Amino acid sequence: MELDEKIWNQMLEVRRYLHRHPEISMQEYGTASYIERMLRPLGLRVEMVQGIGVIATLHLDDEGPVVAVRAETDALPVQEETGLSFASVCPGVMHACGHDAIAATAIGLILYILKYQEEFHGTYRFLFEPGEEVGQGAKLLIDAGALENPVPDAMLIFHYANEQEDGMEIQKGVSTAAVGGVTIRVKGRSCHFSQRQKGVDAVLAAGEVLSRIRHIQDTFDCGMPFVLGFGLIKGGRKANIMADEAELQGSVRTFSDESFQRLYECLEAELQEAAGKTGAEITLELNRRIPAFQNDSGLVEKGMRAGQRIYQEKALLGENPFLVGDNASLYLSHVRGMRMVFFAGKKNEEHFPIHHGRFELDEEGMKKPVLMLAELLREIQV
Repeated sequence: MELDEKIWNQMLEVRRYLHRHPEISMQEYGTASYIERMLRPLGLRVEMVQGIGVIATLHLDDEGPVVAVRAETDALPVQEETGLSFASVCPGVMHACGHDAIAATAIGLILYILKYQEEFHGTYRFLFEPGEEVGQGAKLLIDAGALENPVPDAMLIFHYANEQEDGMEIQKGVSTAAVGGVTIRVKGRSCHFSQRQKGVDAVLAAGEVLSRIRHIQDTFDCGMPFVLGFGLIKGGRKANIMADEAELQGSVRTFSDESFQRLYECLEAELQEAAGKTGAEITLELNRRIPAFQNDSGLVEKGMRAGQRIYQEKALLGENPFLVGDNASLYLSHVRGMRMVFFAGKKNEEHFPIHHGRFELDEEGMKKPVLMLAELLREIQV
């Protein structure tokens, strides 16, 4: 089964344009406008959401299901180092997570349905979601009515990875982790270090906090991998003044809401003890929380059948979920869904990870996903 050359060429054009003109989360105005200009002439009903999101509906008939497909559109604040001929022209901004390829694949799927529309029935709604990287896009589209009039029967989510050259994977149950951004604030009392007995050192208290975080990392057991990590710490104003404030920012990641709550409560308890030991006031704030993404078992069965027709033995049913988070889990409060990963690593080249300035995908790896998704839509409408 081969992808039509005209569709493929249009996908390449879209992917390279978006890659060349990336926009960071919640500022995807040019991206949304570009997608709108592409889709309106195709006959889809296109709704703009705050100028940065696009909801595009393709209604064929009333004989089939309503299926929603999510495609992220935001880029990252990363300086591109790939040297590609279509590299980012925006300093410090890059599509380093494959969202350009995801959007191009979704448009390729639209073109495929239109070309072979006698084989498809129902309504297809495409959600070009801004702000996925900051966990805000899904709620924005839900609030705009993306899952209403009509309500979808199924929701499809997919992502690209470059760890291997070819293949796909669907998780049997949980696909992505429950994620929460956390901020720890330490309040001390400043003084000159020559009179340190009069102060409360917020930096030393933050060190005690870090020690207790390491203890949790080593001892907490929820039966599955988890993350309690802090990537940013700041505090103090001058070298000879005891710091009266410090702040740590990080994230909590688990594969169930129950283990998330247990881990969070464990952190709260350790921080209370740290406050008692150091004399500092220590507070914990949960900035945002995204639930784990649970794949629907019926969709997994259909997805594996469709995947095996396109990828054969390289369509894998995964047992181990990913510790990444995805705000697409918010859609699952309204509709059953499934998340897939397509592999598109370049042959004989080092595979730099997502969010790296040298992250790349093999564009040829975008062909099979369109065919697989089309097969999956056929499965769903049966």
